[in-house]
Amino acid sequence: MLIVQVLGPGGTWRIHGVVPEQGATLRPLAGTQGAEVRAAVVSSGATALAMLVTGESGGPGLHRLVLPADRLSAAPEAARVGAGHPVALSDDGTTVVFDTVGELAVLRLRGDAVERRTVDTRALGERLYGVALSGDGRRLAFSTARADCGRGEVLARCPITLWGLELGEGKPEPPHAIAAPADAVAYDPQLAAPRGDTVLFMTSADDTREACRAHVMACRYALRRAPFAGGASVLVADDAILGRLAPDGTLAFVRPGPPQANGHRAWGDSTLFVRPLVGGAVEVGPAEPRVPQWSPDGRSVAVATLDGVFVHTADGRRLAGPLGTKGTRPVGWLRAPVATAEPAPF
Repeated sequence: MLIVQVLGPGGTWRIHGVVPEQGATLRPLAGTQGAEVRAAVVSSGATALAMLVTGESGGPGLHRLVLPADRLSAAPEAARVGAGHPVALSDDGTTVVFDTVGELAVLRLRGDAVERRTVDTRALGERLYGVALSGDGRRLAFSTARADCGRGEVLARCPITLWGLELGEGKPEPPHAIAAPADAVAYDPQLAAPRGDTVLFMTSADDTREACRAHVMACRYALRRAPFAGGASVLVADDAILGRLAPDGTLAFVRPGPPQANGHRAWGDSTLFVRPLVGGAVEVGPAEPRVPQWSPDGRSVAVATLDGVFVHTADGRRLAGPLGTKGTRPVGWLRAPVATAEPAPF
């Protein structure tokens, strides 16, 4: 089942699900009708879903679903983290990572008990550019830059560093740098399932770092992969801004449009490509500059577009879409369908 965020009235977010092979009707997850959702995340193994509810339906706070359960349930009261929102989740739903602005809060939920560990990212760079958690909940990857470094800042003075952190039992180890190019960016990490031995991340291409000094939109980006422990990275795809690997290694990535008159790439005119292990990349169709989401079996990939979400097969054929309208975003997939309610008009 594909989980999507739908933009509701007043700019509020709602969570819906759909089984693309069974039709194109988005339905709210059972118990979430009318709930305003601040953030939602699906685990890398597609077995758990967590969402932060701010509306009254179902009660405000953190709600979780772990398969084979088919309905969300409220997490313990102690799982609330102030103004933070969930950004990563383990496959068993017991480890939830919150972004709390300047800190990452790692929560271990054991029954009604909640253990909390805080990672002070302010010492590493206050602005986060992506967080990933391994399926077993033992490895965390995140990217940071200084708080004054917006996405359009001059990257020569605003490098973005990719960090790794072991979350095992015992004395916490300090974060280590996975990738830290001196004048480039390294963000939007994806940890290989389930143990996170390698990290896929986005960076600027070697021969365009001079252009990056002018403006972030003038860069040509690439996807690279590096060991979680740190070390040399390898090129995975050139001229790609966002990407995800399927379980079998097939890559889905988004490529921005051609340079405009001012030299900036046309991110609003991006295209989704799929590249199997053997053979070249296949152009699939339009895409917004957002992360594509693979189904657990690697047979389908969902992507946001200006017209809603489209689902394509791994060989580039359209399976479903448009789902929803402009602003609808794929959150991830669950390995099995869960209970839904009848759709209600906004």
